[in-house]
Amino acid sequence: MARVKWWITRGLMLGVILVAVYGVQRFDLEVVPADCDSMTPSWPTGGGQIVVDRYYRHARALVRMDILWYEGELDGRRTRLMGRVRAVPGDRLGRRDKILTINGRLTAFPAMQLPEGQVPAGYYLILNENRDSRLPDGRMFGLIPEEQLLGRVITMFPSAGGNLPSR
Repeated sequence: MARVKWWITRGLMLGVILVAVYGVQRFDLEVVPADCDSMTPSWPTGGGQIVVDRYYRHARALVRMDILWYEGELDGRRTRLMGRVRAVPGDRLGRRDKILTINGRLTAFPAMQLPEGQVPAGYYLILNENRDSRLPDGRMFGLIPEEQLLGRVITMFPSAGGNLPSR
C-alpha cells in the first residue's frame, strides 16, 4: 500500500511539473527575479520571483490597477521595474496642491515631473504602490510607452528572506 501511495505522489508531482513547463512555453510566461519593495504593502517586501505574462496584449487591454513589468531608464541605463497602471490612454492628468489628479480625482501621489493633460494612445502612467520606495516610477520617468512594457505580472513568490505583508 505504501508503495502505491509513493507512485501516486510521484506521478502527481510529475504531472504538475509537466503542466507548469508546458504552460510556461505555451502561454509565454516567464519567471524573473524582482525587487518587490516598490509594491509594498500589497506585495511581500524584499526580493522574490514574479511570473510575467508576455502574451497579455492578446488576451485583453490593459486596465487601471494591472501590475506590469516594464523597462525604464535609470542613470542612463535601462532597468526593469514593476509597478501598477494608474492611468491609461485617454485619462486626464493634473495637479492640485502638488498632488497628482487622474480624471479630476485626487490621488495620494505627489505630481513631481508628470505632464498635465490627456494620456496619449500607446502610453501608460505606472506608479509604485509604495510611495516611499527608493525605486523610480512614472513620477520620475513620465509616461511609459507601450514598447517598454515587458508583461503583466500574474503572481509573485517571495524569496526565503522575503516577508509577507501584514493584513
